[in-house]
Amino acid sequence: MATAAPAAQPSFWRNPYLIVACGCAMAILSFGPRATLGFFLQPMTQELGWGRDVFGLAIAIQNLLWGAALPFVGAIADRYGTLLPLSIGGLIYAAGLALMSYSTTPAMLHASTGVLLGFGLAGASFTLVLAAFG
Repeated sequence: MATAAPAAQPSFWRNPYLIVACGCAMAILSFGPRATLGFFLQPMTQELGWGRDVFGLAIAIQNLLWGAALPFVGAIADRYGTLLPLSIGGLIYAAGLALMSYSTTPAMLHASTGVLLGFGLAGASFTLVLAAFG
């Protein structure tokens, strides 16, 4: 009569509570600053003498690049797992936020807030976190 082997304990990294906590933290860190970008509009326009159109174009570039890059980031996540694109996306997103604070020309604002934040959001957005939850 054979005895059943004891069930293997899941590793620490596969704990559902840890996965949900990390996913929520990633969502907060990626969506929180993006949701508050409007607070920077008035101080930046007063300090640098730009109109709303400069800041609006940067946000438009961000949204377009976020949507354009998301299928490619999703393919990378399917191939290599979600950790790689989430990590790289988080680093690019942080670099975009840091460079945004040093933007003194419209081109620099478009490169940081538009391009870097757009690509960073594609890698660190909640769509990949939902895939990791699955």
